[in-house]
Amino acid sequence: MAKATKATKAVWPDPAKVDSRISFGINYYTSKADADAVGKAVSARGDTRNGGFFHGTPLGRDASWDYVDPTLGPLFAVTTR
Repeated sequence: MAKATKATKAVWPDPAKVDSRISFGINYYTSKADADAVGKAVSARGDTRNGGFFHGTPLGRDASWDYVDPTLGPLFAVTTR
């Protein structure tokens, strides 16, 4: 019988800003490269929205949530659970 091992957690850069919705969260990064890297990791895990009209929609890099914050400047979004 195979022995259970601890899953390794990916180390992601800290988001500049965090927001949450009913069925998913949004991490905002000041670098598009950071957002793309985290988005790929989230997509690779197969994470999806949990509930709501878009239940089951894949999470990851989502440019439709990008915006320019008056204090932080351009922010790049990654949807997460």
